[in-house]
Amino acid sequence: MCPEKPLYVVIKLGPLAKKAKLQWRWFNPRGEAVRLSPWLEVNRQDRNLVHIIAWDRLPADASAEMPGRWTVALFAADRFLGQCEFDIE
Repeated sequence: MCPEKPLYVVIKLGPLAKKAKLQWRWFNPRGEAVRLSPWLEVNRQDRNLVHIIAWDRLPADASAEMPGRWTVALFAADRFLGQCEFDIE
């Protein structure tokens, strides 16, 4: 993967029966946080949702200088939900 364009992470999360705040945290190959997304409020009306789709992006210039294995982690109100790793060459 070559970071000529922004990198996106898209999630499908559910079921969701109350409002939640999500944050993506992007880490470079050295384990340093390079982007903490703004908190995203979802399901503000406390509806019973089957799922939601949400995304964040890492600007191309944030990763251009450092090839290697990157990590993006997802949190809900500071609770770890999961992560994925990807390689930038």
